[in-house]
Amino acid sequence: MKHRALALGTVAIGEDRLDAELAANGRGPGQQALGDLGRRVLLAAREVDHPAVRLLIDYYHLAIEKEDPGIAVQAGPALRHVHFAKVEGRSFPDRTEEDYRRFFSCLRRAAYSRRCSIESVTADFEADARRALPILRQLASAGE
Repeated sequence: MKHRALALGTVAIGEDRLDAELAANGRGPGQQALGDLGRRVLLAAREVDHPAVRLLIDYYHLAIEKEDPGIAVQAGPALRHVHFAKVEGRSFPDRTEEDYRRFFSCLRRAAYSRRCSIESVTADFEADARRALPILRQLASAGE
């Protein structure tokens, strides 16, 4: 058994078995943008080589850091969860944009079929969610 450890925030992996999966993503507020953090986290997860350590991709951070959404394709089965927010105002998406289509195309190429959470700011959750859901469904199903 490998006895490596990877610190993910305040969590360390080093046990033979975990009761939960850990998904590591980008930086937190106030931390320096690296531009390739998704790639670095993916490499670290592969180095740890533990089935409970997977990747979370947050579209908002990916776009802010100008990271290639192709990281989703590189991650493949290591991709465990996706967060999404419109970059402007970290808000719910209110229309389809080319960058969104490219991101979701990468998710499809990665065969990602799990959840996508909207992680954004809102003053009217019901209205924003009602408007965003069909947009995300359209993006997720495009090209099928």
